[in-house]
Amino acid sequence: MQSVSPATRVALVTGANTGIGKATASALAKNGYQVFLACRSRERTEPVLREIEAACARRAQVEFLELDLADLASVRHCAQSFLELSAPATWAISC
Repeated sequence: MQSVSPATRVALVTGANTGIGKATASALAKNGYQVFLACRSRERTEPVLREIEAACARRAQVEFLELDLADLASVRHCAQSFLELSAPATWAISC
């Protein structure tokens, strides 16, 4: 993971590999946000990352963060990983 510029608009979207979360992450990326897709499975999220990048002509800034909302240790780890980026979150969206 790379650090984030303070001028970058940042969104963290949970459940972003399907349904409303996926649509939200895609729309934010198309509008210039750096989007962190917080999901349980990297395997299921990778195709979504590629799909968003392709839809944005490779200009999208999308990254995976592992997050299982049913596991508090996972929630803490995800939060710590995100905080280490010093990313000024513009939006945190739970889908």
